[in-house]
Amino acid sequence: LTAVSEDGRSVTLLIQRVGGSLGAVTVAYQTRSATNSDDLVIGTGGLEATAARAGTDYVFREDTVEFAEGETLKSISINLVTQAKPNTDIKIFYVELTQASGGATTGAFAEATVRITSVDAGVELSLLLIEADLQDELTSALISSAAQKLSDSVQLLAGTDSRELGIYLEVVEKVVEKGAALYTRSIKERLLGVFNYMLEEKKFEGQSSIGLKLQKFVFSLVSRASCLDVANASSIDRLEENSLTVQGMRATPREINGRKFETADGHLITLPSGLVKQVAGDPAKCRDLYFIHMKKQTWFQDGDPLFNEADGGSAQILSIGLNVSSGEVQNLAENVLYRINTEKRVQPNSGECVYWHYQSGRWLSDGCKKRTQVVDENFIECECNHLTDFGARGETDDRVGWGVAIQVSCFIALVSLLLVWSIHYGFACCSNSPMLISVKLLMHLVFAAFATEIILVAAIYASKTATSQECGALGGLLH
Repeated sequence: LTAVSEDGRSVTLLIQRVGGSLGAVTVAYQTRSATNSDDLVIGTGGLEATAARAGTDYVFREDTVEFAEGETLKSISINLVTQAKPNTDIKIFYVELTQASGGATTGAFAEATVRITSVDAGVELSLLLIEADLQDELTSALISSAAQKLSDSVQLLAGTDSRELGIYLEVVEKVVEKGAALYTRSIKERLLGVFNYMLEEKKFEGQSSIGLKLQKFVFSLVSRASCLDVANASSIDRLEENSLTVQGMRATPREINGRKFETADGHLITLPSGLVKQVAGDPAKCRDLYFIHMKKQTWFQDGDPLFNEADGGSAQILSIGLNVSSGEVQNLAENVLYRINTEKRVQPNSGECVYWHYQSGRWLSDGCKKRTQVVDENFIECECNHLTDFGARGETDDRVGWGVAIQVSCFIALVSLLLVWSIHYGFACCSNSPMLISVKLLMHLVFAAFATEIILVAAIYASKTATSQECGALGGLLH
């Protein structure tokens, strides 16, 4: 199947010789227009094409192709007729192999469908054409072409709540479902690039259904993988883009239980040690597992930003999922642990561990809690009793600007204020004349500045462990 724009001058088709290349053979071909018996409905969207006509839409051709001994691939070209005013989005004609000589036969795939599309055909039509391509005999080349077309068309989508987006995601899901067994590295990277683009673009805000499609895609990465047992690295597939890192794996319960997934910047998920039951009589049965790290919350918006995004940085979402049959996952007596690098110090008594609830479209905290023992003040550590998309939100305060230069400045200021006060007080004590009101006021002012600076420095250091009541008391002293 080939699609070509109507402003093109010709379409090129390939004829492949299979089953051997001994001796010379000849195959005849000709073009033909569609008839009433041909199915002109494209995909499941119900879009119907019309028949292209020889002389009006394309130039009729009938010819033969010769394969010399050892040759396996030949190309043919069919000329198109340029339309001044096209009256339809898509037209169809066929090129068929009629007979072969030299001991060859035409085989099962003796006919090619050519679709002539309008120059200004919309995204929706392009998507339906991709969907229709998936009805044919699938090959890596076909899946690669579909992935490339999805990559090209994603930037043309209108985005939020558009009909085109719904069709686009359906086609993406079909490519993932049907093409997983034919993935090449470039196909995987191209599809991940599609999801990364949608994660980075503001026009896809609130479209959490994209997250579900992403999960299916990551599961599909290991559809042909062998079972991971004792660190068989070929069973782990990891891909990375600017805002998105995914990892799929197929493994036994022994490799899944207690497993850790950690990113380069310190985000971490640790699975319970007894997450998956060991099936009696089948301890090596494999399950599929995915880990996803998203650096933006574009798809998961409920009006309350996660850590970092609230401060103008990147939000962090960690997603974990397991593809098992009912009853294989035990009630989680041991929670899933996860840690998120907030990039700044988390304020005392601040921070909430949350997960995305797809049904309500909100971040919820049911079954999740913040751990009290924190190893690093720039991390929030959480535990939850289920597997899902995890995040964290709250307020950060990283003692902005509290560097060496500021500390030295504070020390100099304190010494200077103390010195000024001491000199004035010394002269006042040694002098027999009464102290002027202006001098008394100056000494009071210097002492007040000195005490304020002492409390400020103490508050900065105490805030690391201080309660809200203690912080309030320090604030009162400052005032």
